[in-house]
Amino acid sequence: TKTPNMPTPTDRELFGGAIKCNIPSRFLDVSNLREIPDNQEVFTDESTDQSLVIELLSMANESDAESPKFHFENLAQESQATSMQIFMTKPLDLVAELPHLSGPIEGAKAFFTTGQQTVSKFNETAHNVINICQCLIRIPSKQTDILMTLNDPIIISPQSSSSNATPSTNSSASVQLFLDIVKSFDVRDWSLFM
Repeated sequence: TKTPNMPTPTDRELFGGAIKCNIPSRFLDVSNLREIPDNQEVFTDESTDQSLVIELLSMANESDAESPKFHFENLAQESQATSMQIFMTKPLDLVAELPHLSGPIEGAKAFFTTGQQTVSKFNETAHNVINICQCLIRIPSKQTDILMTLNDPIIISPQSSSSNATPSTNSSASVQLFLDIVKSFDVRDWSLFM
């Protein structure tokens, strides 16, 4: 049963329909607003300034145990974060937490990471504090790291271009939202990874 404030899930076709994922309708497809790299799907909710990024990356040369930290730190570096902190990383049970992931997934592993970064948007001087949820799915048979990231602003500077957004006040709800999106992740066409 849905309560009135629960987001309405919407099946989204990603990467030309090769992947399907349930993403709430309040998240807009950024590719309708600006150019997005071919290896990414990006969605944003303008009211909260939350964003969801799904990336297909060449498998990092890091060990499975080190790869979540590598991707989190890489995001901080790309975002030119002035500070970053990893709160927690844990392995995910593929059967329970990624039930739709089937196919050539021998040796696949998944990890869930939460943390925080302080970043500026679009090279602004104003800094925002962002809670980060990441899910890393490593597919050795395709030499691919699938990285899903939810950026959840909790403090938005009054000088930021996002100052009209209402920052998140319930981080556990954001984490649950992200885990629900992860749980719906479904690769329909594995030829996408060739």
